[in-house]
Amino acid sequence: MPVSEHFFEALFGFPETDYVTTRDRLVNQCVFEVVRAAAAAPLGGRLRVVKERALFHHPHIAGGRLVSSGWHSTPSVAELRAETATAVRTFEQRHPGLLATAVATSAGVTAPSAMSPVSCAHVTGEASELHRRHPHGLFQAASQFNLLEFISPDVTPEHGVRHYVHDHTQGPACALACMGGTAYRNYLLHPDMVDISTTAYDADDVATTSRGQRSDHQVNVLEDVTEYLTCARGGVPALPRTHFFSIRNGYFFRGQGVGSLPDRLRCIAEAEGSSTQAVAEALLSRLRIGVVEDATVTLPLHDRSAAAAEVATHDVTQTFNSALSLPVKAVCTPREWDGITSLSTILLSGTYEATLLVGVQHTLRHLERQATAARTSPPSLPPIFLTKVGGGVFNNEEVWIASGIASAAQRVAALGVPLDVRLVHFGRVEPFYTAYFPSWPVLS
Repeated sequence: MPVSEHFFEALFGFPETDYVTTRDRLVNQCVFEVVRAAAAAPLGGRLRVVKERALFHHPHIAGGRLVSSGWHSTPSVAELRAETATAVRTFEQRHPGLLATAVATSAGVTAPSAMSPVSCAHVTGEASELHRRHPHGLFQAASQFNLLEFISPDVTPEHGVRHYVHDHTQGPACALACMGGTAYRNYLLHPDMVDISTTAYDADDVATTSRGQRSDHQVNVLEDVTEYLTCARGGVPALPRTHFFSIRNGYFFRGQGVGSLPDRLRCIAEAEGSSTQAVAEALLSRLRIGVVEDATVTLPLHDRSAAAAEVATHDVTQTFNSALSLPVKAVCTPREWDGITSLSTILLSGTYEATLLVGVQHTLRHLERQATAARTSPPSLPPIFLTKVGGGVFNNEEVWIASGIASAAQRVAALGVPLDVRLVHFGRVEPFYTAYFPSWPVLS
């Protein structure tokens, strides 16, 4: 079902106009809730905000529920690994034996390995329809490195979000499905999630003008990756931050030194007394993604003609992941493409692992709710929908994407938590992926 061009007004009660007016009106009609870091050292005398959500009233939601942006955070792979390991231990202490039961129950779906608790399958579908049909599902959305959906690097947050309706690719469809979260990321994002390494803000008194993303103030989930690649250590000199690549409006642009990236990894390994594999792992662990937990699917509220009746809504979880936006291989030198290949394969492995780690936490919460409700039926698993991040116009090679998925599934399987993973294809299952994953069934 196509989304109305008037979805913003139908959802929020006013039309999207200029950036400042729209941001101010959104701030005035929502309530913010935050979670602060529990153990991190305070910055500027305050503990950093690690999660925030915005809640909006809508007159036609059944049961008086609020529209939730979802709990937003920008964790690194390293942070997600630590959080997830703790969550698994805590769950097993509370519910001994439940994970083993859930693994046995889910064994009917083919997994990458007969011993793996991670069950994987191919599925065809359209993102918005999948959001409608799967309450409590987890959806991986392809975005830019600023967690937004820009059709080109010339678009900025000041262009708003209404134009998403004209981009029919997977990422914008996911963003439209949970527009409360999308409006939050564009107009209301807490500054602690933009300025990750600077002074923390007082969440109780964040100036409206400090919120949201703008052309000169955007999230860059590769910030820590850039710092690691370019900082000085031992006998390895510092490099300009744009030596290997730069990010503009969420898009990747190769730098003059991108071809020397494999050499840089070797130099760092020598300086740190480690291996290039260990350096690649350190790089991967610094990648961040956008996580949005329990966001309201707003699609039923996008049509003004249907707004008079009460509408039932449900929540889903989303992750926002990007890959390198690449030129075609033919315009790069072989050395440049080698550097791009090194970086892209590292980041794809990291972004899929991060999503599946979020999937583990999401599945544990789902199982916790079932255990608390004292259900007598076998435990069910929430579906985790992956997309082919970096495919299509971003020109990442299919084998890089598939390898990233396989690597992530293998790593996360070690946690022993059953996952119901589905790789989404639009229209038809792509032959390359059925050949790469021959044991995965194709679900109807």
